[in-house]
Amino acid sequence: MSTFEDSILRVMNGDTVVGAAFLVSDRLVATCAHVVQSAGVKVGGKISMQSADGMKVVGVVEPEFWRDVNAEDISILKLEGSPSNLKPLVLGSSSGTKGRNFSTFGFPNKGQELSGRGEIVGQATIAGKKVLQLRSPEVTPGFSGAPIFDEVTKRVVGMVVAITPPDGYQRLGTTAFAIRSETLHDVCEEILLETDSTNNFIRNFLERFIAWSLTSNESFSIPTLNVYLPISKAWARLTTISLKEKSKDSADLSNLAKHVSNYKEWFSTVHDLVPLAA
Repeated sequence: MSTFEDSILRVMNGDTVVGAAFLVSDRLVATCAHVVQSAGVKVGGKISMQSADGMKVVGVVEPEFWRDVNAEDISILKLEGSPSNLKPLVLGSSSGTKGRNFSTFGFPNKGQELSGRGEIVGQATIAGKKVLQLRSPEVTPGFSGAPIFDEVTKRVVGMVVAITPPDGYQRLGTTAFAIRSETLHDVCEEILLETDSTNNFIRNFLERFIAWSLTSNESFSIPTLNVYLPISKAWARLTTISLKEKSKDSADLSNLAKHVSNYKEWFSTVHDLVPLAA
């Protein structure tokens, strides 16, 4: 079974790991701008990364999705190809995460790949920018660009960006900061956040679709949506959707595709109810 660590990439400068990155869609990877700079790569250039199984992955530093170190410190990379062995992480809202435990994964020293844990302390502001404040004894340089994995929702709610050294009173020694998932979405709208409202929308649509599919023989095929989103803790695959021509649900299908077009597989409890393509 794959874990969130399997979707984390090592950002390379030669044979040295300089930070982390993680898959946010089939072709997009998120990391920090200062990690890209540590790799010796400029905006528009190609950056080398490595997966957990040692596979080399190459991405382009997209100028459109670059935010300088002195701004949001974000770089969204576009992969050359879609690695079949990597699965995008599901992002969720950072709202309401105060007090929750999180997991992460980083590369503090050569030859080290370490897990990290901690608590989301709450919201904070640094140089006018909203971030998540974290408490963790493990997060340190080398974790930059790593995802903040909310242990309650099982979603990524942020990305490690900085730590704070102890102050003159030897306080704040375990304080770190993360870029919020909402900020990643604001920089690149192709990065989708799974929200409860989206879940409710899709649940309602599926209920109507199942009711229609069991009572109507009229249909036409809709091209594969090929999306991935959890609901009701049950999973199934739909590779073709049949929908009554000009039905009132046609608009819902269009909206549904917009909501979840970047995800990998369909989910639902309808595996035995709806005819599926092979």
